[in-house]
Amino acid sequence: MLTKWYKINISDSNEKLLLQLQKQYSIAFRKVYNNMDLIRDEGFVKEIRERHNISSKAYEYLVKECESFYDRNQATIKRREEEITKLRKRLGDEQDKKKRVKINRHIINLIHSLKSKVVFGGKELLRAVTKDTANKQKYSESRTLPLCFYGETSRNGNRFFNFKGLSDGFILFKYEGSDIRMNIELDIRKRDVLFLKQIEALALAKQCAITIKLTTKRIYITYDEALLSGNKFDEKSLYKSISHIKDKDERRILIHQAHVDFENQMLKTKNKNRYLSIDMNPDGIGYCVLEKVPESPEGDFTVLKKEYLDFSELNKQTSDKRKYELSIAIKYLFGQLTHFNCAYFISEELNLSPKDHGNKISNRKINNLWNRDFLNKLFTKYCNIKGIKRIEINPVYSSFIGNINYEEFDPIAASIEIGRRGMIKYTRGAKVIPELCMSNIINGLNRLPLSKKIYDDIHECKSWKELFKAFSTAKMSVRRKMNEFVFSEKYLQNYKSNTKTVTFL
Repeated sequence: MLTKWYKINISDSNEKLLLQLQKQYSIAFRKVYNNMDLIRDEGFVKEIRERHNISSKAYEYLVKECESFYDRNQATIKRREEEITKLRKRLGDEQDKKKRVKINRHIINLIHSLKSKVVFGGKELLRAVTKDTANKQKYSESRTLPLCFYGETSRNGNRFFNFKGLSDGFILFKYEGSDIRMNIELDIRKRDVLFLKQIEALALAKQCAITIKLTTKRIYITYDEALLSGNKFDEKSLYKSISHIKDKDERRILIHQAHVDFENQMLKTKNKNRYLSIDMNPDGIGYCVLEKVPESPEGDFTVLKKEYLDFSELNKQTSDKRKYELSIAIKYLFGQLTHFNCAYFISEELNLSPKDHGNKISNRKINNLWNRDFLNKLFTKYCNIKGIKRIEINPVYSSFIGNINYEEFDPIAASIEIGRRGMIKYTRGAKVIPELCMSNIINGLNRLPLSKKIYDDIHECKSWKELFKAFSTAKMSVRRKMNEFVFSEKYLQNYKSNTKTVTFL
C-alpha cells in the first residue's frame, strides 16, 4: 500500500469545523486506547460515540487505529523485555567492572521505560510544557490526530468521500451520521492528473478501496499500487468462482493453478531466466544480474552485471537526506532490473531486532542508520508496480560461502550466492546450502596466509558451519576487499550526490 498527500484548500468555517472533528477524534482515541478492554462494551461504545459525535462506522475505524497503535506498542515492550533478559545474561558473564556498570545502567533505563505510560504528543514536548507554558499550543497541536477513514470497495472506494471530480482536484467529504458536507480542493500538479484519474475510475467502478486521512491542511490518499498497475491477484473473484466446489483437494489444485496462471501472465513479457539479486549492508548494496542456464538441475548461471551502491558517505547525512537518496538508489536498482528484463528480484530475509553488536560504530550503523524497513517497503512498491516476482531467501552463511566460492568483492560475492539460492528455491530436491567441496575451498583460500594448524582444522571440517566456526576461532576473515579488483566509480546522480555506483569489470 502506498500513500500520497496533497495540500488542501477549504473555507474558514469548514477549517474550524474540521479542526473540531479532529480534536473530538483525538480525545476519543486516547480514551479508547486507555480502555482497550472496553472497546466492545455497549455502554462504553455509546458514551464515546455520543460524547464525541462519532458514527458507528467511524468508531470501527477508530478502534482499528487504536488496536494497531496498541500492537506496535506491545511489540516494542516485548523487544525491550527480551533485551533486558539478554543484558542480564551478559552482566552475569562480564568480568570487566566498567562494562558491568554500563550494562547495568542500560538495564535500569530499559526497566524505567517499561514502567512509563504512552505520552500522546511526545515526551520532549511534555517536558517543555512543564518548564515553559509557551509550548502549550505546540503540544496541543501535536496531540491532535488526523481523521482516519478506511476504504471500502463496495462503497465506491470510501463511504465518507465522493471521488467524482478527483481528477479535477475536488473531493466531497460527507461525514456519515451527520449533516456535515464539505467541498475540498486539492492542490495538485499536472503530473498527478493521470494518477488521480486512475484512482477515480477504480473507485467509481467499485474496484479499489481507498483509505483517507484528513487534517485541516492535508489529505492523505492510501491505495494498493499493485491494483493500480494491474499486477494484483484477485483472490475474491477466484474464491467466488470455486465456491460451488466442496472437495478440498480439487479446490487446492484450482487455487494453485490460478496462482501459476497469474504469475505467467504477469511475467509473460519478461525473461524468466534472469534474476537480479542483492546483498544489503549498512554501508551499501551489492547486486548482480544473473542469467540461469535453461533446464540446468544444478542451477548453473552466468553473471551479466555486477555493481555496488556505496552509501558510506550517505550515512554521514541527516535522516531525511538518507531516505531521499536511498529512494533514488532503489529506483536506479529497479531501472537496471527493467533494462535487463529480469522476471525475479531476490533479496534476503532480514528480520533483525536491535541488539549490541560489540562496538558503538556497528551498533549505530546496524541499529540506527540501516533503514531496513524503509528499503523493504521500497522493494515491495517497485515489485508491485513493475510486476516483478520477489523471492526472499535465508541468508545464513551467504557472505562466507560467497567469498570462498566466487572471486568477487565481498557484497558482490554474497549477492551471487543469494541469487543462486533464489534460483533453486522452488526446485524440488535442491539444496539451499551448497555441498562442502574441500578442493574448491582450498583453491578459494590460497590467497590467505593459512598456518599449518588452521590448514589442518579446515580439513577436519564436515560442514559449512564447522568451517565458519574454525575461521571465527582463528579470528580470520575471508572477505575480499574492493581494492583487490578493477572497478570504476561515479556519483549516482551528480557531484552533489552522496551515493556512488561502483562497477566491476
